[in-house]
Amino acid sequence: MREAVNETTGVSPFTLVYGSLPHGPLAVLREMWLDESNFPTPKNKTAEYLTVLGERLATALLFAQSHAETTQQQYVERYNARSCVNSFRIGKPVLVLQKDSSASKVFSR
Repeated sequence: MREAVNETTGVSPFTLVYGSLPHGPLAVLREMWLDESNFPTPKNKTAEYLTVLGERLATALLFAQSHAETTQQQYVERYNARSCVNSFRIGKPVLVLQKDSSASKVFSR
């Protein structure tokens, strides 16, 4: 559920009352993954699951980054295949597209 934001200050009511941002279970989980030395490691199935989940998320991140780089390079190659360098000389006629002066989108030319 999203926190409501005060219109005048732009701060959530939780922050106004307690003076800090809310610290929920996902924040604790993130801190455990980033710095495991400060938290005791419980010996149960949940700890194993979270460890495996963290490893799988790291693997998925690497895959997503490599896929994004490959796809971005393909987009660049496809765009550059159809683009060309335009050069204009003084006195050469060119077509200039300007917005119509009418305020209506329906009747603009």
